[in-house]
Amino acid sequence: MHQPLIELTEVSVLREGNYLLQPTSLTMNTGEHWVLLGPNGSGKSTLLGILALGLWPSAGHMQFFGERLPGNPVFPIQRNIGIFETRDAESLAQNYPHLTLLDVVLFGVTGKLPLYSQPSDLQIQQAKNLLQRFLGLDLSHAARFCNLSSGERRRVLLIRALAASPEILLLDEPFESLDIGAQYSIQDLLAELVMELKSSILVLHRIQEIPQYASHAGLMKDGHLWKSGRISEVINSGNLTETYGIPLEVRLHNGKYEWSRT
Repeated sequence: MHQPLIELTEVSVLREGNYLLQPTSLTMNTGEHWVLLGPNGSGKSTLLGILALGLWPSAGHMQFFGERLPGNPVFPIQRNIGIFETRDAESLAQNYPHLTLLDVVLFGVTGKLPLYSQPSDLQIQQAKNLLQRFLGLDLSHAARFCNLSSGERRRVLLIRALAASPEILLLDEPFESLDIGAQYSIQDLLAELVMELKSSILVLHRIQEIPQYASHAGLMKDGHLWKSGRISEVINSGNLTETYGIPLEVRLHNGKYEWSRT
Protein backbone atom coordinates (compact mmCIF):
# COMPACT_ATOMS: atom_id res chain seq x y z
CA MET A 1 0.00 0.00 0.00
CA HIS A 2 1.34 3.42 -0.97
CA GLN A 3 2.12 5.97 1.72
CA PRO A 4 -0.18 9.06 1.70
CA LEU A 5 1.31 12.27 0.35
CA ILE A 6 -0.36 14.31 3.11
CA GLU A 7 -2.12 13.11 6.23
CA LEU A 8 -3.81 15.47 8.68
CA THR A 9 -5.18 13.97 11.89
CA GLU A 10 -7.58 16.00 14.06
CA VAL A 11 -5.85 19.24 13.04
CA SER A 12 -7.49 22.43 14.31
CA VAL A 13 -6.87 26.18 14.46
CA LEU A 14 -8.08 28.08 17.51
CA ARG A 15 -7.83 31.86 17.79
CA GLU A 16 -9.04 33.83 20.82
CA GLY A 17 -11.35 31.02 21.83
CA ASN A 18 -12.90 30.60 18.37
CA TYR A 19 -12.26 27.78 15.91
CA LEU A 20 -11.11 28.96 12.48
CA LEU A 21 -10.80 25.26 11.70
CA GLN A 22 -12.52 22.60 13.77
CA PRO A 23 -10.69 19.27 14.29
CA THR A 24 -10.12 18.01 10.76
CA SER A 25 -8.66 14.84 9.29
CA LEU A 26 -7.71 14.59 5.62
CA THR A 27 -5.62 12.14 3.59
CA MET A 28 -4.32 12.95 0.10
CA ASN A 29 -2.88 10.14 -2.02
CA THR A 30 -1.02 9.97 -5.31
CA GLY A 31 -3.39 10.37 -8.25
CA GLU A 32 -6.04 12.27 -6.28
CA HIS A 33 -7.08 15.73 -7.46
CA TRP A 34 -9.33 17.50 -4.98
CA VAL A 35 -11.75 20.41 -5.11
CA LEU A 36 -12.70 22.26 -1.92
CA LEU A 37 -15.99 24.18 -1.75
CA GLY A 38 -17.91 26.11 0.89
CA PRO A 39 -19.29 29.57 1.66
CA ASN A 40 -17.10 32.53 2.62
CA GLY A 41 -15.72 32.09 6.12
CA SER A 42 -16.16 28.33 6.10
CA GLY A 43 -12.45 27.64 6.70
CA LYS A 44 -11.23 26.90 3.17
CA SER A 45 -8.33 29.36 3.28
CA THR A 46 -7.34 28.22 6.77
CA LEU A 47 -7.18 24.59 5.67
CA LEU A 48 -5.22 25.56 2.56
CA GLY A 49 -2.79 27.55 4.73
CA ILE A 50 -2.10 24.44 6.82
CA LEU A 51 -1.61 22.30 3.70
CA ALA A 52 0.86 24.92 2.42
CA LEU A 53 2.69 24.86 5.79
CA GLY A 54 2.20 28.59 5.99
CA LEU A 55 -0.12 28.25 8.99
CA TRP A 56 0.60 26.08 12.01
CA PRO A 57 -2.31 24.26 13.66
CA SER A 58 -3.21 24.70 17.31
CA ALA A 59 -3.62 20.95 17.79
CA GLY A 60 -3.44 17.68 15.87
CA HIS A 61 -0.80 15.78 13.91
CA MET A 62 0.51 16.17 10.37
CA GLN A 63 2.56 14.02 8.03
CA PHE A 64 3.88 15.27 4.67
CA PHE A 65 5.59 12.87 2.25
CA GLY A 66 6.26 10.48 5.12
CA GLU A 67 7.79 13.19 7.34
CA ARG A 68 6.16 13.88 10.68
CA LEU A 69 5.51 17.49 11.67
CA PRO A 70 6.59 18.92 13.97
CA GLY A 71 9.84 17.01 14.12
CA ASN A 72 11.40 17.57 10.68
CA PRO A 73 12.67 20.63 8.77
CA VAL A 74 9.79 22.45 7.06
CA PHE A 75 11.52 24.17 4.11
CA PRO A 76 12.48 21.00 2.14
CA ILE A 77 8.89 19.80 2.51
CA GLN A 78 7.49 23.15 1.34
CA ARG A 79 9.54 22.93 -1.85
CA ASN A 80 7.46 19.87 -2.76
CA ILE A 81 4.27 21.93 -2.53
CA GLY A 82 3.41 24.41 -5.28
CA ILE A 83 1.10 27.26 -4.32
CA PHE A 84 -1.07 29.49 -6.48
CA GLU A 85 -2.78 32.44 -4.80
CA THR A 86 -4.71 34.94 -6.90
CA ARG A 87 -3.64 37.91 -4.77
CA ASP A 88 0.03 37.24 -5.64
CA ALA A 89 -0.61 38.45 -9.19
CA GLU A 90 -1.58 41.97 -8.11
CA SER A 91 1.06 42.09 -5.37
CA LEU A 92 3.91 41.26 -7.76
CA ALA A 93 2.63 43.66 -10.42
CA GLN A 94 2.33 46.57 -8.00
CA ASN A 95 5.43 46.03 -5.88
CA TYR A 96 7.85 44.88 -8.60
CA PRO A 97 6.87 46.70 -11.81
CA HIS A 98 10.17 45.83 -13.56
CA LEU A 99 9.76 42.05 -13.27
CA THR A 100 9.63 40.20 -16.58
CA LEU A 101 7.81 36.94 -17.24
CA LEU A 102 11.15 35.17 -17.05
CA ASP A 103 11.87 36.79 -13.67
CA VAL A 104 8.56 35.55 -12.25
CA VAL A 105 9.13 31.96 -13.35
CA LEU A 106 12.72 32.09 -12.06
CA PHE A 107 11.21 33.08 -8.72
CA GLY A 108 9.52 29.67 -8.75
CA VAL A 109 12.69 27.84 -9.81
CA THR A 110 14.99 29.37 -7.17
CA GLY A 111 12.55 30.31 -4.42
CA LYS A 112 13.86 33.89 -4.53
CA LEU A 113 13.16 36.93 -6.68
CA PRO A 114 15.95 37.33 -9.29
CA LEU A 115 16.52 40.82 -7.87
CA TYR A 116 17.96 39.12 -4.79
CA SER A 117 19.64 36.09 -6.30
CA GLN A 118 21.92 35.01 -9.14
CA PRO A 119 20.16 32.22 -11.05
CA SER A 120 22.47 29.77 -12.75
CA ASP A 121 22.47 29.27 -16.52
CA LEU A 122 20.75 25.93 -15.95
CA GLN A 123 17.98 27.55 -13.88
CA ILE A 124 17.48 30.27 -16.49
CA GLN A 125 17.17 27.67 -19.22
CA GLN A 126 14.73 25.68 -17.08
CA ALA A 127 12.52 28.76 -16.68
CA LYS A 128 12.68 29.49 -20.41
CA ASN A 129 11.73 25.90 -21.22
CA LEU A 130 8.69 26.10 -18.95
CA LEU A 131 7.54 29.34 -20.55
CA GLN A 132 8.05 27.92 -24.02
CA ARG A 133 6.20 24.73 -23.19
CA PHE A 134 3.19 26.16 -21.40
CA LEU A 135 2.96 29.70 -22.75
CA GLY A 136 4.34 29.21 -26.25
CA LEU A 137 4.90 32.31 -28.34
CA ASP A 138 1.86 34.15 -27.00
CA LEU A 139 4.03 36.50 -24.93
CA SER A 140 7.69 37.51 -24.94
CA HIS A 141 9.77 36.22 -22.03
CA ALA A 142 11.03 39.80 -21.64
CA ALA A 143 7.53 41.31 -21.37
CA ARG A 144 6.85 43.05 -18.09
CA PHE A 145 4.56 41.14 -15.77
CA CYS A 146 2.75 44.32 -14.66
CA ASN A 147 1.63 45.03 -18.25
CA LEU A 148 -0.22 41.72 -18.63
CA SER A 149 -3.96 41.24 -18.30
CA SER A 150 -5.33 39.51 -15.18
CA GLY A 151 -5.73 36.25 -17.07
CA GLU A 152 -2.21 36.39 -18.51
CA ARG A 153 -0.71 37.12 -15.08
CA ARG A 154 -2.43 34.07 -13.62
CA ARG A 155 -1.18 31.87 -16.44
CA VAL A 156 2.38 32.95 -15.67
CA LEU A 157 1.85 32.39 -11.93
CA LEU A 158 0.59 28.87 -12.62
CA ILE A 159 3.80 28.18 -14.52
CA ARG A 160 5.78 29.65 -11.60
CA ALA A 161 3.96 27.31 -9.21
CA LEU A 162 5.15 24.34 -11.27
CA ALA A 163 8.70 25.60 -11.67
CA ALA A 164 10.18 23.87 -8.62
CA SER A 165 8.73 20.52 -9.78
CA PRO A 166 6.40 20.13 -6.78
CA GLU A 167 4.55 16.91 -6.09
CA ILE A 168 1.38 18.71 -5.00
CA LEU A 169 -0.21 21.94 -6.23
CA LEU A 170 -2.54 24.05 -4.05
CA LEU A 171 -4.74 26.58 -5.85
CA ASP A 172 -6.83 29.28 -4.19
CA GLU A 173 -9.69 30.41 -6.47
CA PRO A 174 -7.69 30.79 -9.72
CA PHE A 175 -10.81 31.65 -11.78
CA GLU A 176 -12.18 34.39 -9.54
CA SER A 177 -13.12 37.69 -11.31
CA LEU A 178 -11.90 36.54 -14.74
CA ASP A 179 -13.86 37.04 -17.95
CA ILE A 180 -15.07 33.92 -19.70
CA GLY A 181 -12.19 33.79 -22.20
CA ALA A 182 -9.52 34.14 -19.51
CA GLN A 183 -11.28 31.56 -17.36
CA TYR A 184 -11.24 28.96 -20.14
CA SER A 185 -7.58 29.76 -20.82
CA ILE A 186 -6.67 29.12 -17.17
CA GLN A 187 -8.78 25.95 -17.09
CA ASP A 188 -7.02 24.59 -20.18
CA LEU A 189 -3.56 25.39 -18.80
CA LEU A 190 -4.39 23.88 -15.43
CA ALA A 191 -5.64 20.66 -17.04
CA GLU A 192 -2.26 20.40 -18.75
CA LEU A 193 -0.21 21.28 -15.66
CA VAL A 194 -1.84 18.74 -13.35
CA MET A 195 -0.48 15.95 -15.53
CA GLU A 196 2.93 16.85 -14.06
CA LEU A 197 1.72 16.41 -10.46
CA LYS A 198 1.01 13.61 -8.04
CA SER A 199 -1.93 15.45 -6.49
CA SER A 200 -3.65 18.83 -6.26
CA ILE A 201 -6.32 20.69 -4.33
CA LEU A 202 -8.38 23.46 -5.90
CA VAL A 203 -10.46 25.92 -3.84
CA LEU A 204 -13.57 27.05 -5.70
CA HIS A 205 -16.78 28.99 -5.16
CA ARG A 206 -18.87 27.48 -7.98
CA ILE A 207 -19.34 23.87 -8.99
CA GLN A 208 -19.39 24.93 -12.65
CA GLU A 209 -15.63 25.43 -12.27
CA ILE A 210 -14.95 21.86 -11.15
CA PRO A 211 -12.49 20.42 -13.71
CA GLN A 212 -13.21 17.09 -15.33
CA TYR A 213 -9.97 15.63 -13.97
CA ALA A 214 -11.13 16.18 -10.35
CA SER A 215 -11.42 12.87 -8.47
CA HIS A 216 -12.24 13.95 -4.91
CA ALA A 217 -14.11 16.77 -3.18
CA GLY A 218 -14.38 18.32 0.27
CA LEU A 219 -17.24 20.49 1.54
CA MET A 220 -16.74 23.01 4.36
CA LYS A 221 -19.04 25.00 6.59
CA ASP A 222 -18.49 26.76 9.92
CA GLY A 223 -14.81 25.79 9.98
CA HIS A 224 -15.62 22.12 9.55
CA LEU A 225 -14.68 19.78 6.71
CA TRP A 226 -17.97 18.02 7.13
CA LYS A 227 -18.00 15.91 3.97
CA SER A 228 -15.13 14.52 1.88
CA GLY A 229 -14.46 11.65 -0.48
CA ARG A 230 -14.85 10.67 -4.10
CA ILE A 231 -16.40 13.46 -6.07
CA SER A 232 -19.31 11.33 -7.30
CA GLU A 233 -20.28 10.67 -3.67
CA VAL A 234 -19.84 14.23 -2.40
CA ILE A 235 -21.14 16.61 -5.09
CA ASN A 236 -24.91 16.16 -5.04
CA SER A 237 -28.03 18.17 -4.29
CA GLY A 238 -28.37 17.10 -0.66
CA ASN A 239 -24.76 17.79 0.31
CA LEU A 240 -24.59 21.16 -1.46
CA THR A 241 -27.91 22.23 0.08
CA GLU A 242 -26.51 21.36 3.52
CA THR A 243 -23.24 23.19 2.80
CA TYR A 244 -24.70 26.48 1.59
CA GLY A 245 -27.92 26.52 3.57
CA ILE A 246 -30.21 27.03 0.57
CA PRO A 247 -32.11 24.44 -1.51
CA LEU A 248 -29.92 23.54 -4.50
CA GLU A 249 -30.36 21.11 -7.35
CA VAL A 250 -27.14 19.68 -8.75
CA ARG A 251 -26.84 18.18 -12.24
CA LEU A 252 -23.97 16.57 -14.12
CA HIS A 253 -24.19 17.39 -17.85
CA ASN A 254 -21.55 16.37 -20.39
CA GLY A 255 -18.99 15.94 -17.64
CA LYS A 256 -19.64 19.37 -16.10
CA TYR A 257 -21.49 20.12 -12.87
CA GLU A 258 -24.29 22.68 -12.74
CA TRP A 259 -26.48 23.92 -9.94
CA SER A 260 -29.67 25.92 -9.61
CA ARG A 261 -31.83 27.05 -6.73
CA THR A 262 -34.98 24.98 -6.23
